[in-house]
Amino acid sequence: MGAGWFVTFALLQPLWLLPAAAAPLIEEGFPYPTPTSLAVDSPWTGTPGPSIEVVSGNLSYPGLGITVPAGNLLQMSGGTSQIVYRDFSSSPISGGTVYVSAVVQCTQLPGSSQFIASLMQGGNTSPNQPDDPLDLYLIPATGGYSFRIGHTGTDPVSVRTALAPNTLHFIVLKYTFGSGGQVSIFVDPPTGGAEPSPNARTESGDGSDTPNLQTVLFNASSSDTGILQLDSLRIGAAWADVTPKRNPLTLSGPDNQVVCLGSGASFAVVAAGTPPYAYQWRTNGSPVSGATNSTFTMNSPGLPEAAKNYDVVVTDTYQSVTSSVAHLSFTLNPPAIVTPPVSQPITAGISNATFTVAVTGDAPLSFQWRTNGIAIPGATNSSYTITNVAPADAANLIDIVVANPCGSIVSSPAVSVYYPNQFSTPYDDGAGFFSGENLILTNNTGLSLYAWSSPDPTLPVTGWTLEGPLSELPLGTTGTSRYGINVNPATSPVYYIFALSNTGPYTVVEPLSSLTTPDFATFYLATTNLGISADGIFQFPTPPAITQPPQSQIVLAGQQVNFSVVASGANLAYQWNFKNLTIPGAVGPILSVSNAAPANAGSYSVVVSNSLGVATSSVATLTVQLPPPLQLVSGPAATIQFSANTLTGLTYVVETTTNLLHPVWLPVLTNNTGSSTLVNFQTNRTAGPFHFYRLIFP
Repeated sequence: MGAGWFVTFALLQPLWLLPAAAAPLIEEGFPYPTPTSLAVDSPWTGTPGPSIEVVSGNLSYPGLGITVPAGNLLQMSGGTSQIVYRDFSSSPISGGTVYVSAVVQCTQLPGSSQFIASLMQGGNTSPNQPDDPLDLYLIPATGGYSFRIGHTGTDPVSVRTALAPNTLHFIVLKYTFGSGGQVSIFVDPPTGGAEPSPNARTESGDGSDTPNLQTVLFNASSSDTGILQLDSLRIGAAWADVTPKRNPLTLSGPDNQVVCLGSGASFAVVAAGTPPYAYQWRTNGSPVSGATNSTFTMNSPGLPEAAKNYDVVVTDTYQSVTSSVAHLSFTLNPPAIVTPPVSQPITAGISNATFTVAVTGDAPLSFQWRTNGIAIPGATNSSYTITNVAPADAANLIDIVVANPCGSIVSSPAVSVYYPNQFSTPYDDGAGFFSGENLILTNNTGLSLYAWSSPDPTLPVTGWTLEGPLSELPLGTTGTSRYGINVNPATSPVYYIFALSNTGPYTVVEPLSSLTTPDFATFYLATTNLGISADGIFQFPTPPAITQPPQSQIVLAGQQVNFSVVASGANLAYQWNFKNLTIPGAVGPILSVSNAAPANAGSYSVVVSNSLGVATSSVATLTVQLPPPLQLVSGPAATIQFSANTLTGLTYVVETTTNLLHPVWLPVLTNNTGSSTLVNFQTNRTAGPFHFYRLIFP
């Protein structure tokens, strides 16, 4: 992850969750130039004229999903005779049901019954009333207007409810084949869901069903006086095709962002509703000029931007929603690996291997363990455990990528699990060979092997001591022997390396399961309680021993106290006690007591342990004393003398001021000798303001 840290989101399109059905046969939003006669815009054709033309604007019906192409709207008015038509299906439909829906509003009431639209048989391009399968009429009604539908010669009958002019309505027309055919009209039905019963006119045919349907036709005549506007025309074979329900507008994001100081920052939001969407980002509630996309990017924000609130107002076709507030924060320090992971040995009885890493750097820190450079799914913590380790795992190289907004780092070198070869056959020959502690190795027969030792594994190998040759005993397998030497770690050094030569010097190298240099053969640990250090040196583990116990202390109340212990041994654990009771969480070599009080006075000790034993320190006593008061002692008239009993060895300062409201303390006397428990000093008495004194122990 580089310093420039940006987040990219994909904009999701709304998904209509509809019953299983074919797609609508047409979805017409009249995306044509304005003003223009619809007859000259393919796929529409017919008789051009101003009575059926495309005009600017859109009709949006609440609750109805807008999926038709965005554009303008169709306006039908009288004045000239005009017909426009188009096929809504690639082949004539001869069975089932055909639905037609549209959003409409009447802006000028008709003076009489006004024929405006029809569904036609394939090949028909002009009205043929009374034999058209389905005709739609705009008619006057008391207080407004209404619709009538007609079918195959049946006299049309009006919808019962009058509709007010200049109001939006959603109408659905339905034609059903069979038994002479049937037509229905729905005015403002619920969108989405199942088809309801018609709330307006339903009419059956006269016994002669239409052969098919394929064409939709709009009609205007010179005698028509009403003006009807129409938009979002749909034709389909299912109710759900022509009545999709709009989605509520919901927002995902923006999320809080953490970036490296000096890098860019980006907030993003994903909207789900009824497109198109408009965006306006804000800081502290005020619009940001030009921030009108789904993402809002700042190229190089500074610290003042971290104190601001960021949100966005998103508007779709029907409503506006304000997002939740997001914040920006910064990191300064990239990650650094303090303790890298180390290879893990797998021996008898151990089935899991755990790798750990210790890092520094500003939060948020992310961790990703990898095998052979490939990310391990779910391995995103500071430790990673391989369970049920198999021999094949030894071939895998493991590392970890640690990242924050300021950068990333990869642990190096890569590590692995390894299997030291173990030979577990009980050896019962060779008297004394297994007494005490023994180093046992397996290798080829006929080698001259030597053991070298040192009390300090960091010494150059030239400073190590030759322990002697290793005894050889054939294992019974052709070409293989065991080699061993008896040592006593209680009196001998406890770090060992092995060589083919007894002259040295030698250099220890990895892999940890073996030692391989020009002067070294390859050796494998066979059976012993040896451990292998990170640099390939064999070591006998030892029980803990306390080399420097905690020391008693005398302090003044309010000071900090640190007790410490130094112990030898491997894999040490610590537990501090106060008055023989365990102190929760006090599990390190140092115990700190902040702001010491008399309640903290008493005895402290620490228990140090590992798998081989336990060591308990001697008791250290903490004494907590209150600061002594400063007392006036009589003296000459020209001087004034003070004294106070204090603690031996503590540095003290006496300070003076003439203003208690705004003190400016000035040192008068400092005692660093630590040889007396008495503070005793005098100062000249001077005329003028009062002088105030205090005794402090910095």
